[in-house]
Amino acid sequence: MRVNGLYMPSQVKVPAFILFHEQLGASAKVAWAGLQLRPRGQNHLSELCGLSRTAIKPSYRQLEQLSLLRPWTCSKGQHAYLPVDLLRSRCVIAQAKITYGALQLAPTFRDGQVEITVNQIARLTRCDPSTARRALRSLVDAGWVEVRRSRRTGPFQLILSNPQLDAQKKAIAEINRRLEKAPYRGEALMREWLTLLIDLDNFEDDASPGFLVNPYTGEEMQIDRFYPPNAGFEFNGAQHYGPTALYPSEEQARRQLGRDLIKQAICLRRGIHLAVVHAEDLSLQGMLRRIPDCLPRRRLDGQELVIAHLESRSRDYQQRTPLPMPVPR
Repeated sequence: MRVNGLYMPSQVKVPAFILFHEQLGASAKVAWAGLQLRPRGQNHLSELCGLSRTAIKPSYRQLEQLSLLRPWTCSKGQHAYLPVDLLRSRCVIAQAKITYGALQLAPTFRDGQVEITVNQIARLTRCDPSTARRALRSLVDAGWVEVRRSRRTGPFQLILSNPQLDAQKKAIAEINRRLEKAPYRGEALMREWLTLLIDLDNFEDDASPGFLVNPYTGEEMQIDRFYPPNAGFEFNGAQHYGPTALYPSEEQARRQLGRDLIKQAICLRRGIHLAVVHAEDLSLQGMLRRIPDCLPRRRLDGQELVIAHLESRSRDYQQRTPLPMPVPR
């Protein structure tokens, strides 16, 4: 399933009024979270929530009776996040999933950690202590919560885990490191988008295939990114189309244009799809349009933070670059 036809997020935003709703059972609250992922029907909702089909039907009826079936769009007020992997898990009970969200709204919750007792969890989630204890055990056994206790009595220190979120943060840090080292920001951003979107690891950057030679000068030419045997990508700044403030020489501009045309002609003759990318293409939708059908698309589920970060870095590049946009294609 894809949100907006593209990808499923890694987590669902759940408002406090759902987590603490006294007329909703735990399964109905979990079903509400699953509905935010736009399921195709109740069977699909069952899969997204990690609930049995028999549990989905009464949960759905509860939500329907309270007019809570529509997707939630309000961003105001307290809210928590339920990881989609946790939501879909069938080894974690529904009450535990709601407890994971409720812990984020505890007064002592900071930076993924909370100090709390079982009785406090019970009061927070409006359940009895034995139910709270069972929910906590379900989260601990599945690896979603780590329990630390400095002394035999008093509150626990609970550390909430979110593997998908941690993986995205690590990926963003690696993207930033590569971008800072790159000599050409636009070209580097194009490569980051391609790595994210194309489900192939067999590629070469700054590729110099033996056939790509300027017949007039004997100069070897390069493809910014080459997916052998039949696809390549070139990032063209405004200097590829005429003199600019940074590249004012008309003669250099003519030579650059000549090299570009020769490169495109050679690739066309050899059956290679050479996609030319410009600054305005640096976005999720823009890059998807530039990728030919011969290349497989990667699943983007659980990558929304990485996508948002690349969108932000790309907009920043588009706004800060002193070069004018290329002429229309």
